[in-house]
Amino acid sequence: MPIALITGADGFIGSRLVELLVKKGYKIKALSQYNSFNNWGWLDDIDSVNEFESSLNELGIQNDINIYLGVDHAFANPSGERYAPDESKDAWGKTIDFFESNLK
Repeated sequence: MPIALITGADGFIGSRLVELLVKKGYKIKALSQYNSFNNWGWLDDIDSVNEFESSLNELGIQNDINIYLGVDHAFANPSGERYAPDESKDAWGKTIDFFESNLK
């Protein structure tokens, strides 16, 4: 079974691509950080995130959800007012770990 990594899998194009590739028999690895409306949607409610994580766990779906409290969208942009260096370093490290374990 071929594997595809889709970044922006929750966006308009990315979500359509995910649907198409699933129909063609691909296993999907999806990355999503935020939506184009500059809000977190259901991520604004941490209880919803925890419920979502529990559902994934019950279904046996591998997941790694990280919530950085007190930071906002674009917290990894060092030229912006929202830059959070410690959280950015941690998030980038986790992203690299994900790539190394899933894209070999």
